[in-house]
Amino acid sequence: MWPFDYLDMKEVAIVCRLVAEWKCDKAFDCNQQATSDILPSLIDATRLESTFMHKWPLSKILVLRQIQNLPEGAIPELAALYWFGRGDSSLRSTTAHARSCSGLDLSYYLANKTDLDTFLIKGEMRLQNIREGLTREQRVL
Repeated sequence: MWPFDYLDMKEVAIVCRLVAEWKCDKAFDCNQQATSDILPSLIDATRLESTFMHKWPLSKILVLRQIQNLPEGAIPELAALYWFGRGDSSLRSTTAHARSCSGLDLSYYLANKTDLDTFLIKGEMRLQNIREGLTREQRVL
């Protein structure tokens, strides 16, 4: 059973794909600079301007926008899955901590993590192992 109320596996897969594309752009230094066709929301216009000033590549801004467009409540769940996959704490603890954080701040925090895809996938794998009741010795790491 999937433990989240707002975040689904399909959304996690989309975020992972976008992060992988951003890392590919970064590795080959073929980033497009952000263009004016990416319109800021009213809430984060100031931060987006800061993003442009720091010259975030278009692929990184797409990661940010995908995260920000998740259903309400899904951003903290995404952060919880990331921290759980990273091994910070139990899923219950990471979820409680993530829900106490601002969704807007979490979206920028997560979009800036080049290892986001890696630990989201590891988080999903840990959840699958828990569902299947595998012991530590039985898990393939």
